[in-house]
Formats: sequence, C-alpha cells, structure tokens
Amino acid sequence: MEYKSGFFFKEFRQAYSEYKISLSRMILFGAFLGLLAFSFHFLLQTVYDSVLTRSVPELMLPSYFSVLFAYINIAYIFFLIYFLASYKYLTFSEIRDNSWYLLVKMGYDPLKMIMIKLSVRVLSVLITFSVGFGIALLLTVFLKYPFVPDYFLPLFVAGFFDILIIVMVTMTSSLFIALFDSARLVIVASALILFFIKIFSGYYSVVSNRTLMRDPLNLIRVNRSAYFLIFVVFILSCLAVCIYRARFLSQYYHTETNRYDEFALQDYKTDAIKEPVSRSAPRISRKINIAVMIGLTVLVSISIVINLFVLFVGAMSPDKEFDVMGHIPYIFRSSLMQPSIEKNDLVFFRRVDPVSVDPSYVPEVDTIVLFRHNNAPHIERIIEINEDGTLLVDIDYYPPMSQKDALRMRIETEQIYGQYSGRSRWLGAIVLFANSFFGRLLLLLIPAILIFFYKPIIRFFGLFSKTEKA
Repeated sequence: MEYKSGFFFKEFRQAYSEYKISLSRMILFGAFLGLLAFSFHFLLQTVYDSVLTRSVPELMLPSYFSVLFAYINIAYIFFLIYFLASYKYLTFSEIRDNSWYLLVKMGYDPLKMIMIKLSVRVLSVLITFSVGFGIALLLTVFLKYPFVPDYFLPLFVAGFFDILIIVMVTMTSSLFIALFDSARLVIVASALILFFIKIFSGYYSVVSNRTLMRDPLNLIRVNRSAYFLIFVVFILSCLAVCIYRARFLSQYYHTETNRYDEFALQDYKTDAIKEPVSRSAPRISRKINIAVMIGLTVLVSISIVINLFVLFVGAMSPDKEFDVMGHIPYIFRSSLMQPSIEKNDLVFFRRVDPVSVDPSYVPEVDTIVLFRHNNAPHIERIIEINEDGTLLVDIDYYPPMSQKDALRMRIETEQIYGQYSGRSRWLGAIVLFANSFFGRLLLLLIPAILIFFYKPIIRFFGLFSKTEKA
C-alpha cells in the first residue's frame, strides 16, 4: 500500500532523478500559457486592419472566443513540445530500463501501475490546461468584450481533447519504439497528420466558428464532422494497446541490444584501448555547435532584413519622388480604394511620368493611377477619358454618411506619375506589425538576445544532446 501511494505521487510530481515537477509548477505552467495566449491576442490587435482579419477571423476578432481559441492552440503546441522534451520521464520508456521488472516479480499488479501512470498524465495535463484556460478567461475580462459564455465549455473540451490525443500517441509509441529520436519523429508526424485531418474532415471549420461552438453537441454531430467520434475510438484503442503491451513488457528483463555478446567474442584477443578512445563525441558536439550557429545566424539575418525592410518602406510615401527599380512602394493607409486595395496593403506603383520617364504612356479606363492635384498626391481610378484628353477619376469606396462623388475630379495626363501594378497584403501586415510598439520591441530584442547570448544557447543544446545520449 505504501508503494502504491508513493507510485502515484512519484508519477504525479514526475519525481525522477534530477527531474521533478510539483503541483505549483503545473499551475505556473498553466498560468504562463494563459498569459501567453492573452498577450498573443493583444499583439494581434495591433494588426487588426490587415489581411489577417479576413484570413483568420477566429483569432483576430475582439472577443472572448478569439482569446480562448488562441489559448487552446498555443497550449496544444506547448504541450507537444513538453512531451517531446520530457519524453523519457513521462512515458512507458522506463519499462525498458527495467524499472518495473522487480516490482512485478514482487507481486505488484502491473495493470494498476499502468492505469495510475496513464491517469496521472491525463490529470496533470487537465490541471495545467484548466489553470491556463481560467487565466486567459480572467485576463480577457479587462478588455470589456461582450461576455458570451456559451462557447467556453465547447472550446475547453475541444482543446483538451486534442492534447489528450497527443498524450495517448506519446504513451503508445513509447511501448513500441525504443529510440527516443524515432519516437519523437512519430509524435511530430502524428501532430501534423492530426492537423490535416482536422482541416479536411471539416472539424476545424466547426471549432473556429463562434456560432457553431455555442452548442457543444456540434462537436460530436457526424453531419458536421466525424473527427471527434473517430478519435474517441482511437483513444480507447490506444488505451487497450497500452494496457496489453505495458503489461507484457513489464514481465521481462530487457538487455541493451548494442552490447557485445561476451560469448561470441571469447575466441578473440582483446587489449586495452589507448587514449584517445574516440572522437565521436567531439564530432557530435561540433555538429551541434555548427547547426545551432547556422540557426542563430539565419534568425538574426531574417530579423535584420525585416528591420531594414520596415525602415525602408516606412520612409516611402506617394509624395516622395524616388522609386525602386521603377516602382514606388508604400503602405496604403486608407480604405477608399477597397476592395482593389485594402487598408494597410503594401502597394506598388510603376513610375509612368508622361513628361520625363515615359512619354509614350497612354492612360486607360479602369486603371488605378497615382497623380498630383493641388500639390498633393492622390490615388484614384480612371473612369472616363474625354475627347480633349482630360481624365475623369474617382475613388472606389465612399464610407457611409459621406457625400457621393465628393472626390471625383478631372485631371491632365501630365499629372500622373504612377500606375498601380500590384499589392502584397501579407507584407503590409508585417510592416504594420513591425511599426507597432511591440513589433519594434520584438524585432530589436530578438537579434540582440541571439547575438549576446549565443554561447549559453549553444551550451544548452550541447548539454541537452549529452543528456539524451546518456
């Protein structure tokens, strides 16, 4: 009875050699996830007027739903990383280290130990996930969004269910795959496959829909998506496999397969190996250092390029005469030309100054042009070409309560100095984010941290590699 109680708390605290986690750490981890989800939502609001609002409205809308939807996805990613990093301690791989062999021979029931280990994994995930969910919910109260509690429970169930699938995949794979790296690859592949199944089965469309998520039964309705019911069967199957396989493995003593058979080598002469024994460890360490340095260099380079690009584009405006390879790029700050040009799009205008640059330029109806009028730049669409050569231009969108045709005007061809050639909504979103306070902070801090702390990062990865090989 003493060991049964000790085994439960040992598993719950994950109290292995040089590795343990208490209930307070679980709560802190959950609080971190909740705070991270709230911060991520707050960060996304800085690029609300961008392509992201149309592409991922489930994350961008100012609502409790967006915060909690961001949380369940962030929690899923971090739990996946957690199980990959702590695979050795959280799974049934300890059976291969013969940790259960003597206990089973002494009469302890392997079935109870298996169920305790599985239930503790689920319980610890549930505690952490619940704390993070509550923290994200509590912080969102300060944003004063409309309080709609109907989709709280469905979002909680959907998020926890996805993590539960990864838990069962991790525990099951540990009973069949001896190599840690191979098991991690299987887990990552399973997570990717799970993502695509959610997309193609229509389950993601259900979970990301605020209206549908007000009814918890939509998660299990087959006419919406069979994803939930299929993976309920999958989880139960993994549970049965874990019970059978773990019970089988725990009754046998496992030897390391990479040891030499002393009987097979009895006819051969042996001698002491002179130092140095091997250069494999230094080579592995050098490879890790090179890989980490390449990764850090790429990250720093990308951050610097984004900073330079943002500074360059931020300095651009239609009233400035310089261009890049014959094009004038700048961020369009208005919604007057939507849907052709949305607010905060990165727009490109080909320089077509009829007087000095391109005397052969002939304007056409329905093209968007950049021109000067009363010493101010304007962007409008040509809607008519008159016989006297003048052009009638107008904007595409008049906001509600505004006077129609208020910006319609006649211009001369010589006033045009740019013709619309394209736009990039995603680059516009990047520039919009980078010009925000948090964007500038991140883009400046990332290269600074990587440059000044690259040595501790390299040492960390080197230590991690040595630990895994031990």
